[in-house]
Amino acid sequence: MAGCQPVNVPDAVPASALAAEFSAERQWRPAGDCQGAHPAGSPAQAGVRDYLVDQVAVTGLLAEIQKDGIIENVLVRLAGTDTTALC
Repeated sequence: MAGCQPVNVPDAVPASALAAEFSAERQWRPAGDCQGAHPAGSPAQAGVRDYLVDQVAVTGLLAEIQKDGIIENVLVRLAGTDTTALC
């Protein structure tokens, strides 16, 4: 039976952090382009996708767009540092 090691979650970084540093507090703020309806394949959905890609770029990470028909997922990978983690 496989198990997982406990994860130590760091404190959230405040909104006052440098723009290049990810801030959980800042990310909870409403994003204008993401409010309202944005059905798949619509111009509104493209606006949300572009907003997310731009926000990710500010952190220095690279967003990848995964497409399947009109569905688009924004993927961002962050390399881990713990080589002993089981999960």
